[in-house]
Amino acid sequence: MYEPSEHIDEALLGRFVLDDPTVGEQREDVELHLRTCEGCSERFQEMKEYYSEVQSLLRSHEQALVTMERVLPGSRQDSGRHVDSIPRWNPVARFLIRYPVSSSVGVIGLIAAALFLLLRPAHSDANPTSLQARGGFFIAYNKAGEELFRKQFYPEFDFQAIQLIQGVVLGTQEHHFTAADVDGDGTNEVLLELGWFQRPGLNSILCFNSDGSERWQFRFNRSVKIEGDSIIDDYLCRYFSVKDFDGDGKMDIVALFRHTTYSPSIIVRLDASKGTLEGEYWHAGWIYQIAESPMPGSRITKIVAAGVNNGLRLADLLVLDPRNLSGQAPTTKDFTIPTVGKGSQEHYVTFPRNGPENLMTQLYNTTNTLILTEDNIVVFVSEQFERSGYAVAIVQFDRNMNVVAIIPHNDFRGYIERLRRNGATSVKAPEDYLSGFRSGIRFWNGEAFVPESKIQPRPSLLP
Repeated sequence: MYEPSEHIDEALLGRFVLDDPTVGEQREDVELHLRTCEGCSERFQEMKEYYSEVQSLLRSHEQALVTMERVLPGSRQDSGRHVDSIPRWNPVARFLIRYPVSSSVGVIGLIAAALFLLLRPAHSDANPTSLQARGGFFIAYNKAGEELFRKQFYPEFDFQAIQLIQGVVLGTQEHHFTAADVDGDGTNEVLLELGWFQRPGLNSILCFNSDGSERWQFRFNRSVKIEGDSIIDDYLCRYFSVKDFDGDGKMDIVALFRHTTYSPSIIVRLDASKGTLEGEYWHAGWIYQIAESPMPGSRITKIVAAGVNNGLRLADLLVLDPRNLSGQAPTTKDFTIPTVGKGSQEHYVTFPRNGPENLMTQLYNTTNTLILTEDNIVVFVSEQFERSGYAVAIVQFDRNMNVVAIIPHNDFRGYIERLRRNGATSVKAPEDYLSGFRSGIRFWNGEAFVPESKIQPRPSLLP
C-alpha cells in the first residue's frame, strides 16, 4: 500500500498503463493511489496518451520485433545484457532492458515506445530556461515550453502550495530554484534548494546539468556548541542567489542556512561551477531577510541581512563583503561559538526595544522587512504586543550607513491610538516612544557597541 508521502515507481506505473499481468496484486493499490495523488494521476495520463500514440505506429507484432532487432542487434538471443553496459546516449536500449515484461502486449507496447523514442525528433533547444515544482515533480523546460527533464520528489513538493501554507517564503521563486550558466559554457544548469520544503534532512543545494544528470550537491553539516549545549546538525537552506558576487568573472552562490529549532543562521558562498564552499559567516539568531546590494562603479555585490540576535535579544542589521565571509556576528558570551572566530562583517547595527514595555509579549524585537534602493537601506523594526506583531519603526540609512530618518509605522501608530482611546492613560504617543529610539541604535566598532556619533568616520557601502 502506498503512503500519502510516496509516489508510484514509474516502471510500475508504465506496466500498469500497459495492463501487464506482472503488476499482480499491486494493481488495486495503484488504482487507489491514483485517485488521491494528483502528481501520479497526471503522470499516468501522460503515459497513457504517450503509449496510445506509440501503439498507433505498430502495424503488426512482427514489425515490432523487427524494430527491436534493429535497435538492439541480437536482442532476441541476448536479452540478459546488463543495463549499465549500454551507453547513456542510447535511451531506447536502456529502457527496453531495464523494464522487460513477460506478456505479448507489454512487449509490443515497450517496443513501440522504443520505436517512438527512436523516430521522435530531439529538441532542437536543450537549454533549460524555466522551471516548475508542482505535484511532486521538479520539471525543466526550454524557452519553447518543451519539457527537458523531470525529477520526482514527495507528493507535497509544490512551490505554490507551500507558499500558500506558509504565507511567506523568503525571496522569490528564483531564490529557491533557478536556471543559470554556472560554468560559462553558454548552456544553463539548473539549481534547486530544498529548504522551502521544510522536511528533515533537506539541507541541500542541488545542481543539475542541462540533461538532468546531477552535477553536484552541497550539504551544510555542522555540529557546534552554544551555551555549552551541542546543537544538533539540522539545518535548512532558506534562500540562495546565483551571480558573480565577488567580481572575478565566475559565478558564485550566496545561500542562507538556518537551524530548524535553535538560533544559528549561516550565510555561505559557494563556487557555482563546483559546489565547493568558499566562505561562511555565523549569526547568533535567525536571519529573516537577505538582499543583494550592487556597488555603483564596482563589480562587487555586497550582502545585506536582517533579523534578530538571540544573545542580545535585539533586532539587527548587517552588511557583508562576499569576498570575505568568515567568523560570527557579535553577541553575548553565552551565545558565542567557541570554535568560530570574530566576524568579518563591514557593518553591524542593533535596534532598541520600542513601545509600552508592560504590553510586550516577546523577549526580543525583530527586523523582518528589508528594502534596498539605489541610495538607501530601509528596515522595519517590529515588536509583539499582547501576542500580536506590529511594525513599530521604519529606519532609513544612506549608503554611508548614516541614519537618515526614523518614523513610526502606521501599524504601531494605530495600535497606540487604539490603546489610548480605550483609556490606557500610561501609554505615550508614538512620537514620544520614538524620541529615544535613535539614541538607542548601536553600531559595532570591532570591540564594542557604541552610539552612532562614536563611529565617525566609518567605511562606506560604496566601493
